[in-house]
Amino acid sequence: MVKSNHFNRQSLFTMAILLVLLVTQLPVYAQGGDDFPERGNRLFLEDFTTLVNRWDRLQTAKYSADYKDFAYQFDVRSPGIAVWSLPRTEFDLDRYHIEVNAEITEDSAEDSFVGLIINYQDEDNFYVFGVNPTGTFEMRWWDDGAWADEALVEGEFDVTDTILIHIEDNEGVYEVGINGTRLASVESGDLSGGRFGLFAQAGHGILQVSFDDYTVYDIGVDS
Repeated sequence: MVKSNHFNRQSLFTMAILLVLLVTQLPVYAQGGDDFPERGNRLFLEDFTTLVNRWDRLQTAKYSADYKDFAYQFDVRSPGIAVWSLPRTEFDLDRYHIEVNAEITEDSAEDSFVGLIINYQDEDNFYVFGVNPTGTFEMRWWDDGAWADEALVEGEFDVTDTILIHIEDNEGVYEVGINGTRLASVESGDLSGGRFGLFAQAGHGILQVSFDDYTVYDIGVDS
């Protein structure tokens, strides 16, 4: 009887250890709030510390887009104006993870919208995944030079001083997130492949936003 009890306690202890090891190695894919999986190979990195003119340097009476304080800053002084910039690269991707840090000034209009351009076909057709200063996110479609009637996906997040914006495209299935947390998933096959960049649109007032550490990863064939 003693031997049997010792065997049971030892077996239960061993099974518990194996279960813990198994659980800690499983990827997390629960509904909302789970971290993005590990990135693949890094394909592109821009920290804006050197003026290599990879990004446009725009100066007009209504807006500017330029390198400033080791970041890339949009300064939009006319309400409703949309401005964007794409790096000079040869990438045309349909499987990728992109992220960037965005910092919006406190005096920017609350209905401003800033974020990542993806699947850029031309100046009239692309997607934007972005945020506004009040803590909402949206994936929008710039369709024939104007926003489509409805956002592809939208929601809320907890605002921080610097906002890390993520989007992952796996051949038309998009995972979006903020500050390392996956928030939503959506599928859209209207636009595929194309270039990537940065976007800023003022609301009913001015907008000033600085972007930093723009990074593109390959998500790999098995993601």
